[in-house]
Amino acid sequence: MSKLSDRSKEKVFEKTLALIKNEEKREWVKKVLKIFPEHFWTQPAATTGKYHPICANVKSGLLIHTKRVVWFAIRFMHAFKYMENNQVSIISTYDNIIAACILHDGFKGGKGRSDYKTYTDHPILVEKFYKETYPNEELKPWQQQIFELIKYHMAFWGPDVAVKSIDDYTTPELIVYLSDYFASRKELQTKVDSFGMELEYEK
Repeated sequence: MSKLSDRSKEKVFEKTLALIKNEEKREWVKKVLKIFPEHFWTQPAATTGKYHPICANVKSGLLIHTKRVVWFAIRFMHAFKYMENNQVSIISTYDNIIAACILHDGFKGGKGRSDYKTYTDHPILVEKFYKETYPNEELKPWQQQIFELIKYHMAFWGPDVAVKSIDDYTTPELIVYLSDYFASRKELQTKVDSFGMELEYEK
């Protein structure tokens, strides 16, 4: 079975990571990406084929989906004027949203790659496995916010512990949720849908 080459892994989110303005956060996202299982890099976005557009239901389609989520998040942040606001708090939240979008499906295991509970619980697994990997690390407030954004990215369809009234969503939580929702629509296309052609695999 082939796997994504180390070179491709490094380049997959190179331009996306560059969107994160704060270097500490950018390096931290790289650190989290390194603990993701191999199937994150190679599986389709939906192994059943029921959801997501054709471009994301191919080998490494989950990476295409992730790129689509970031693409939509940028558009929503334009709509909410995040892109035109230089307040420190807004810039910080912008970075957190991009980070959450990159990391949101890191432990989403499809058919044949994990059990069903891992699939259904994936919104809470990024934080869980990160804490298990770095048990002595005390989370900073911005790291905790990123994990919260990931936790609620499925809204009504998440595990029970990650479901709350949509009326209680913060604006950043809504942006991440809506970005993921629209990225999974079969009828919507974006400029990043064909990026998977650039990937290199190892035997």
